[in-house]
Amino acid sequence: MSSSPATASPATLAGSRTIPVRAIPSNLAIKTAPTLPPSTDSYEPLVKAVLRHRLVYHIFLQSGLLTWSTVSIATLWHQDIISLNFSQVLFAPFRPFTLLVSFVVWALIALPIIVLRKSLLTSIRTPATSPATSLSIALGTPSRRRALAAYAASALLLVGVHSFMACVLESTDPKLRLFVKSKKHPYYLNGRILFLVISQLAIAISYGIRNIMLDRFVFKWNIASQKDDTNTNISPLGIIRIFIISTLLSVLALPVAATVFAVARFFLPILYKLPIVSSFLRPFTAHFLRGSWTVLLPLQHTDLIRRSFALEFMTFFIWEIADTLFDLNVAKQIPVAHLTADSNLTLVSGISSSDPTFKYFAYSELCTLAEDKSAAAISQRTTLFSDQKYSPTLWARLAREGLLLLGRDYQLFLRRGEPEPPAVTAAPLTAAVPTGSVASSSVPLLRRRIFKGSEEDASDPVLDVLASDGPISRAVDANVNAIDLPEIFRSAEAKVMPKAIKEEVQKSVDNTKSAVATTKQRIHQFASGVYKKHVPPVAAEYLDTWLRWWKIDRTSKIVEKALPSRELDIVVVEVISRLTCASLTEDRYGVVQRDIPRILEAFLSFLSAIEEYQIKVNSLYVAPKPDENLTSKELQERETLRYEVEKAGEVLGAMADGTFYYTPSVQDETVIANQLMGVFAICLVSGLKEGVARIVRMFGDKLLAFKFPPRTAQKLQGFLDYC
Repeated sequence: MSSSPATASPATLAGSRTIPVRAIPSNLAIKTAPTLPPSTDSYEPLVKAVLRHRLVYHIFLQSGLLTWSTVSIATLWHQDIISLNFSQVLFAPFRPFTLLVSFVVWALIALPIIVLRKSLLTSIRTPATSPATSLSIALGTPSRRRALAAYAASALLLVGVHSFMACVLESTDPKLRLFVKSKKHPYYLNGRILFLVISQLAIAISYGIRNIMLDRFVFKWNIASQKDDTNTNISPLGIIRIFIISTLLSVLALPVAATVFAVARFFLPILYKLPIVSSFLRPFTAHFLRGSWTVLLPLQHTDLIRRSFALEFMTFFIWEIADTLFDLNVAKQIPVAHLTADSNLTLVSGISSSDPTFKYFAYSELCTLAEDKSAAAISQRTTLFSDQKYSPTLWARLAREGLLLLGRDYQLFLRRGEPEPPAVTAAPLTAAVPTGSVASSSVPLLRRRIFKGSEEDASDPVLDVLASDGPISRAVDANVNAIDLPEIFRSAEAKVMPKAIKEEVQKSVDNTKSAVATTKQRIHQFASGVYKKHVPPVAAEYLDTWLRWWKIDRTSKIVEKALPSRELDIVVVEVISRLTCASLTEDRYGVVQRDIPRILEAFLSFLSAIEEYQIKVNSLYVAPKPDENLTSKELQERETLRYEVEKAGEVLGAMADGTFYYTPSVQDETVIANQLMGVFAICLVSGLKEGVARIVRMFGDKLLAFKFPPRTAQKLQGFLDYC
């Protein structure tokens, strides 16, 4: 009879098969929230695609059309437009020769400038406070020196194109060969070509210096801040302005070229006194030793002056057109978020870019979203506030990036634009060893007796003195380098210069420096004596005034150096303040309200620092009193200081109060006058003060629920009382 499992014996249970224990399967799993994609993958490619389209269809195309128009006018000038009939004038721009020359001129003049601006574009302003500092910084930068070389090469290539056009189109010989037409002296250089080369170099250097003074290779923040104007085409007023500037600088470059040509001829006989140099120069420049030496010699050749002016004007005009088109198309707003499936994700990813220009484009588009009152914009902002899919959330990332940016610029403002000082590394602490814990002995440990006897041998001290590492050996090693020994007897270890030799070398260096300083001082004294003796007092006064203007630090530039990214800071304040106000009705979960204390603290701290600095800057100028007897020079200096203080106040006021622009309709007759005079009236971007006031007006007494530091609370109380 078989037994049931309930009454089975232990032996039976032990012999049965063991069933393994398994966990119950489940579909639950821990999923981490995805992180935000980097800006280089989501936002920057879209902006670069738009910039690439603008480069091809706006910058290249418009600069090419304007170059074609300029070359067409130059072609008609070469052919004597008076002798041509109407059909020839009408179809001259469309001839294959004109189109070919236009393309060559565009490729040699406009294209290098555009490529140069694209490759050297930066978002960091040059920290210069005077024209002399700007020029010295630029000449010390390799990229700026390459830009000057590119300007010079482009201008010189146009001389060759002009000579070719003149030889092909003009009926008479233009005499623009490289060498003069002479069988006896076939290698004499043509003076006309040399004068054209000098004039082109003069216009290239003047254009390069102008770009350095205007900080042309920096992203044009002032154009980018005009967010309502999205037109990327150059206006007729802009063309007129470029025409006037090109004409004035081309006229000013002519006397400079004539002076350089005359000075070169003046120093040529001095070079001929050198034996080797004279034999090299004589086959090319011997004819320049004859003839008149006056500075006005080139001005006696009217045709040469007309050609030089035409070349200078064409070069400067095409360069300025290309640079203006680049500024307009690169600095204007680039809305790209609507091209993606998740606009909020794209914009928040864009503000984390390492390039400040991409940050500015992303914040500008977020500012447009924050200002929009449409139902679609409200829905997009609500989605932004309630996002929980990403880690960190979209609002947390936006607030953190914006406040970090303001914090870095706030610290930079406190340092007045100076770089952060290097961190001081503390010296490593070593544990103090008690004096009595270790027994000291003058005898090295390796030569001590391990098994020490009861009585010490009297010869041990003598052996210690004569040992290889004893006192005598150490004294010899310390002075072995003072003796002139062969290298074979010297140690292979690193040699240390004795103190006596070090002092002698240092004395020689000091003597050399003092001799150089003495020589410079004597040269300066000699030049000053000659200057005071031979230069008229009126000319010396004008020269001193110009040198003072050239070297003196501008108050406005010092303030601009402390706020290099003020346009970006203003748009960040605009975005954060407007989104914070919108969160009162559109934030379902109240995630934004948690950040209101630190937002207001950041705004008010920055605002307090700016207001304190503004008071300090305004105190620099004191209006002259009626009873003060000031000279005309002192009055001029006081007026210059007043102008600089006002400009500095505008820079600080833009950050504190906002940026103002005037944008009326095109049909208004006062538009041209206002744009030419730089008059603006409508506030488009608010500053720190308006950002705080906006939040205070929206939340009102609800801010009493938050805790603020005493200084922030005191500053905020003024806004509560006022608003």
